[in-house]
Amino acid sequence: MTYLWQRSGWLGYFFVMSFALGLLLIFTSCLDAILVARADIQALPFSGINSRQNTVESGDWLKKLGKVGQGLLWLRITWDNLIGKVMEFLETWTAPKDDKQVAWTLGIGWACCGGGLAGGTLVFAKAMCVAHLTPFIPLMCSVV
Repeated sequence: MTYLWQRSGWLGYFFVMSFALGLLLIFTSCLDAILVARADIQALPFSGINSRQNTVESGDWLKKLGKVGQGLLWLRITWDNLIGKVMEFLETWTAPKDDKQVAWTLGIGWACCGGGLAGGTLVFAKAMCVAHLTPFIPLMCSVV
């Protein structure tokens, strides 16, 4: 296992795929929230203003924790602002599309998330098998 973590190609693949899968999960869950909101007749378009105001109001207890709390509050405000921008972008992108097309896109997004998680698991499992079972491969092949 140590051998794999010393290879730059493996590390590059691992971090790039993890980052891409994280972005895909964020975008897909935001698209899911937009589709649910579209089903609600009284839903307003996402503007991100309400979430930013709630964060500032609910962050008083974090300020009591000192510098660590202020850092966490800053992270929370930044996260809410980024998610607000993503929601605004996705709302603009899905505005001309009907619910069926958005649902299909959402299904493809969740399928890609599942495939990415499964692929990462298989790559990691194969790496572990190769690292631990290399001396026993001839023995395993003769049994099968």
